[in-house]
Amino acid sequence: YIWNTLGLFPISGQDVMLLSRPKFRQVVLHLANGNDLCIRKNGDGKYPTAVTFNGVPLSDFTLSVTDMMSGGTLEYDM
Repeated sequence: YIWNTLGLFPISGQDVMLLSRPKFRQVVLHLANGNDLCIRKNGDGKYPTAVTFNGVPLSDFTLSVTDMMSGGTLEYDM
């Protein structure tokens, strides 16, 4: 449930997170390695139309766990 509210879905045993609609306008995760991941939602649409990570478009709506753990900003356009 918590992953779902963040707009993330981990795939067990793989270095990939599927991206879906976050429930909150903005969330900051303080990761165990000391980095922060900021998740932002722009707009009120039902589905994400675009997602960027640190300004780079994610056309396939996936993010590697390795990239996520490096911290930064994950931004959803709804």
